[in-house]
Amino acid sequence: MIPIAYYISGHGYGHAVRSRQVLLSLRDACPELKLHITTTTPRRFFESSLLPVSYHKRSLDVGVSQRDSLEIDLEETLGACQALYREIPQLISEEVHFIQREGIRLVIGDIPPLCFEVAAQCSLPSVAIANFTWDWIYRAYLTEFPAFLPLIRQMEDFYRKATLALSLPITCDLGVFPRTIPIPLITRVSALDKAEARKQSGLPATATIVLLSFGGFGLKRLPWEEMERYGEFFFVTTGEIPSSGKNFLVLPEAQPHYQDLVRAADAVVSKPGYGIVADVIAHRVPILYTSRGPFPEYPFLVEALKRWATSEFVPQEELRRGEVGPHLERLLQREPSWPSVPLNGAQVAAERIAALVKLGLTEQFRCSRLKASMAVKKVILAQPRGFCAGVEMAVETVERALQKYGSPLYVFHEIVHNRYVVDGLIRRGVTFVQSTDEVPRGARLVFSAHGVSPAVWEEAKERQLQVVIDATCPLVEKVHREVRKFAAQGHQIILVGHEGHDEILGTSGEAPEHIKVVGNTAAAARVRVSDPETVAVLTQTTLSVDDTREIIEVLRKRFTKMVTPSKDDICYATQNRQDAVKELAREVDLLLVVGSANSENSNQLCRVARSKGIPAYLVNDFHDVKPEWLEGIERVGVTSGASVPERLVQEVADYFRQGGAEVASIGFVEEDVHFALPPEVAAMT
Repeated sequence: MIPIAYYISGHGYGHAVRSRQVLLSLRDACPELKLHITTTTPRRFFESSLLPVSYHKRSLDVGVSQRDSLEIDLEETLGACQALYREIPQLISEEVHFIQREGIRLVIGDIPPLCFEVAAQCSLPSVAIANFTWDWIYRAYLTEFPAFLPLIRQMEDFYRKATLALSLPITCDLGVFPRTIPIPLITRVSALDKAEARKQSGLPATATIVLLSFGGFGLKRLPWEEMERYGEFFFVTTGEIPSSGKNFLVLPEAQPHYQDLVRAADAVVSKPGYGIVADVIAHRVPILYTSRGPFPEYPFLVEALKRWATSEFVPQEELRRGEVGPHLERLLQREPSWPSVPLNGAQVAAERIAALVKLGLTEQFRCSRLKASMAVKKVILAQPRGFCAGVEMAVETVERALQKYGSPLYVFHEIVHNRYVVDGLIRRGVTFVQSTDEVPRGARLVFSAHGVSPAVWEEAKERQLQVVIDATCPLVEKVHREVRKFAAQGHQIILVGHEGHDEILGTSGEAPEHIKVVGNTAAAARVRVSDPETVAVLTQTTLSVDDTREIIEVLRKRFTKMVTPSKDDICYATQNRQDAVKELAREVDLLLVVGSANSENSNQLCRVARSKGIPAYLVNDFHDVKPEWLEGIERVGVTSGASVPERLVQEVADYFRQGGAEVASIGFVEEDVHFALPPEVAAMT
């Protein structure tokens, strides 16, 4: 047997749940392992892992202390951290002795910082599995509790000694780790269907089941007598409640098999935590979520729900009054939204861990990447690339608004479609929302670069928001003006673009009764209008002339008198970046496009390269570059979408420089476009 030490945070159940899934996958990837688990999470969570497990109940981190399931006690948290860290020398000495006595070969942590210091002192490789670190969490409380600072610095020192970090989706900030590898979502999936899950738990077969998911604290302060009036719902929970009723049931023994309760449910009510967010995504169960106080991970989890789940927000004060019925009805009436999300993070993590154990190569991943990059002789950076004037204006608007007003600051939709930019702003106190209902009355709101409809403006006014700042790109606003003009003239407007894109939603809202959205030539061939003589065509600004040419030709053949868009409606940056890729395709064997998966212009750059016969890959940053892409490749082109910071491009270039490649640029056109900032922040220096 090969002994491994696995240290798991006892904060909530999310760390233990995903660690258990990794254990189950390790059973298949490396069955000769013997696991030593150290945590304060109850033993029952790990007893059915089917691996030889030695359980040690011990606290090596604090997490955050809670008064109840919804309220954090920061003063108690600080005191508990200080008490624990006074014991650090003794704890390290005892754990080092344990590691040496048991002959441990590898240390895994999710994510007590101390375990990485222990591994370093024993000269052992260590692997972190995380989407945040505790030093990052506590740093958010420094203004109110500066005594956290020395604890944060010690945690950072410990985390830096990890050999490798496996970075989960919903990543907050893992910059403290020297090396990270992204992995998919780690989650558990019930083996039962809904009917079987309900039968096993003793739940009504035909009722609308609502799972109240608030961890071990339960919801004692919820007015349960009020819940009985919602007879159309049957509530189930595993946490403590003060009474019983005809339409709710408590199943504390179901906690270790929680995925079966999620499977049985028609809806979940919860505060967002990694475990429950992963559960609802895996089982495609709509979630009604509430705020969880000043916990820095919260906005990242909310963003994940908006991207990957069917969700609805309920204010905490309404939840505490038991006013959940209308919110649940609205949630269950929502159009389901469940984009495909990879769920095999546990298997990927287990394979990485098994490789480290079996081969004993703590640098295996880094070396394989470096070896692959050494085959590349030259890297050519496209010019222009990266931020356009609209993105520069929008991002600077939010940064200045933060500087002027502080947090919280709300932004309607993602300010730009780039995860690096969005996540960075979330860490600084920005909350991105999909509805004005999520913005507290009197708060400050920024409209994103993609623009919004008049209806959203009216909703903002009705909520009496203190400040509303419009960061709409001027090119988008120009299309809005043209919609209003054509609609006033009685034209029927065909809007060429992607249904559901933030820009299309805002533009269509200017005159919804006049607009039909067309996304491809097939749709253009079948779109119906009442009068073929009065058709006007406008386009989504982030599409190039090439993107829209075929669609407009189909429309022109059908509607010979239609008014076509001015070339000025097309975003200059989109066209320039695509033209630069066409030039670059003549010089390279492969193209890397730095950009986010939800960025239309970044994806289109890949399509342009492929149309020229050049393989192209979309990467968030240099960590996404796969060695197998580079086999037999000597010349690599690099460009980036219009919402990508230059830093990410330079990190890709540095990755190849380390392998010995020459880095050069090819210039296609110089851009000298700048847009004025909104008046609310323009005067700031």
